[in-house]
Amino acid sequence: MLRKKLKSVTINFLKILLEHLGVRTVERDGVFTIVRDPKNRNFILVVKHGYGTKKWSLPGGGIKQAELAPDGAIREVFDETGLSVKIKKQIAYLSLEQKYGFTSLFEGEIIEGFVRENGNGQEISECKFFHKNNLPDMYNAQRGMIGWSEF
Repeated sequence: MLRKKLKSVTINFLKILLEHLGVRTVERDGVFTIVRDPKNRNFILVVKHGYGTKKWSLPGGGIKQAELAPDGAIREVFDETGLSVKIKKQIAYLSLEQKYGFTSLFEGEIIEGFVRENGNGQEISECKFFHKNNLPDMYNAQRGMIGWSEF
């Protein structure tokens, strides 16, 4: 227990020191996936977080160590929505905020499953398809990224 606490304190100290010296530290890279309703491509699947700002977001999250970005995108969509998707293409590779790593934006296609409208009982409280012109309160950067995908 003491060893774990000492490691955490040391890592936090090093992050502060590096930031003070102007060195960018990265928490971890992330992925987001644009998933369209197969019946009407103008509808985009978004998830509502049950924590923090409780805003709506594209399905996504952090990549695990040694995980390929497309695999992370597939895992995050399934974990948050209950849908299995295949990645059709990568749309972008960008940095949203300096404190985070890079984010890959993908377009995914549903191959099976049903949307868990009540979320996953953990981090996601709702999952719904919204028309691209009538999106809920979500992060501005993600709202803009939706426009990068072909319609």
